[in-house]
Amino acid sequence: LCQNNQYAEYTSYSESTRSKNLAKRAHAYEMPGVQVDGTDPVAIYHAGKEAIARAKDNKGPTFIEATCERLQGHAFGSDEDHMDQNRLSEAKNNSPLKKFRERLITENILSEEEIKKIEIAATAEIDAAAKVAESSPPPKEDELYQDVFENHQDIPDLGKLGSRVLVDPEIINEEDSENITYCQAITQTLEYALESDDSVILMGEDIADPAGGVVKATYGLSSKFGLERVRPTPISEQAIIGAAIGASMAGLRPVAEIMVNDFLGVCMDQVTNHAAKLRYMSGGKTNVPITIRTMIAGNVGSFGAQHSQSLEAWLTHSPGIKVVAPGTPKDLKGLLLSCIYDEDPCVVMESMGLYFGSGLVPKEDYRIPLGKADIKKSGSDLTIITYGAALLNAIEVANDLEQEGISVEILDLRSLVPLDKDAIIESVSKTKRAVILHGAIRFCGFGAEIASFIHENLHSDLIKPVTRIGSAYTPIPFAKELENYHFPNNDNIKLQIKSLIE
Repeated sequence: LCQNNQYAEYTSYSESTRSKNLAKRAHAYEMPGVQVDGTDPVAIYHAGKEAIARAKDNKGPTFIEATCERLQGHAFGSDEDHMDQNRLSEAKNNSPLKKFRERLITENILSEEEIKKIEIAATAEIDAAAKVAESSPPPKEDELYQDVFENHQDIPDLGKLGSRVLVDPEIINEEDSENITYCQAITQTLEYALESDDSVILMGEDIADPAGGVVKATYGLSSKFGLERVRPTPISEQAIIGAAIGASMAGLRPVAEIMVNDFLGVCMDQVTNHAAKLRYMSGGKTNVPITIRTMIAGNVGSFGAQHSQSLEAWLTHSPGIKVVAPGTPKDLKGLLLSCIYDEDPCVVMESMGLYFGSGLVPKEDYRIPLGKADIKKSGSDLTIITYGAALLNAIEVANDLEQEGISVEILDLRSLVPLDKDAIIESVSKTKRAVILHGAIRFCGFGAEIASFIHENLHSDLIKPVTRIGSAYTPIPFAKELENYHFPNNDNIKLQIKSLIE
């Protein structure tokens, strides 16, 4: 339903298009387009009734253009100088309310006396509501953080040290695990979720067979569960996330794939202004339990400036979204499954450089609490804090330096929001030196937040200031030779660590 009131904010409809009838555009999409008088409630009722019946009969959508005149500026109190004054005056004199009132009397539907009674009752109801609003106390400070997330402890600002007690689930019997790749872990996790819960659906470009996703992460799932639950979409990231949000509000748990991390730019309005904010804006009455899977394709060779970025800092800066970056197949399953069953929108940052590495992954239900970091290697001289694909660099560097007598601890954050601040403090308190390593651009990267947090809490304990290692401040080059210079490399990481140890 489009209300065409002849204006944008200040630009008139006639100035911006030659089209006299927006409804006709619907025919290009092979659906009915209906133009109705938007000032006539009866006409709108009948057009809407027909459109709803058509939709319920599985005949698809209808586009309704309700034409009317805007009776004021863009917002209440806005100036009206830009509007056609004669047209505005005529529209106000023939306002929809006035016209409909006259019609009800002329057609003997209601009498003047009956209408006055309705008007008096409506005015009284509005006055009473206004009185309640005006007499209500203003919200207190403790309401500021209500309904950002389901659990306020997940909010970075409120996570008091020592307040979160989260434990990784134990794998009691490794015989119930299998040695599979990171990519296979995605498939296995999605298959498990689809099989065990009818409310889980998948959406994304090319995810159905025979393609099965650009890296085959969803291969076989549409054949097993059908296209109703594994739904291939057009190349429209806005449509994918918009449909996922709507489906989640109707009771489903959509897992939406945004093929490449860079493409989040196309749907950021849906992600950050809708999914992230609906719980807060509705006072906790509307939550959006969607999971967005997205692939970081940088540092694997020649995907170029528009298919290689790592944009986690965009997302972590948007209150209401949870962000995880698993670095192993086991962590991928544990975090992805937790995200699917979380009541808030979650983004799973997958790394193409990890897709073909393997490890033991539990076959059945396995969930890692969001906001729980993991020590991947214990050490005493320095802590590398990392996540995602950079975990591989950290492990390789730590093993090499061990041969040189330098003991490096590796703290894998795994979850960026919520953030395990306790694990950071505990590890760096022990080693008293920290390097933050990520594949995203160093300038204003997520590592800056971690460095600031460490300095604020452990300034007097540190032997040396925290070092941040990230990518160069350039678009990601297509040439592999230049891409190698853009991203952190093991030799450079070792040099910077050694400078902290000396």
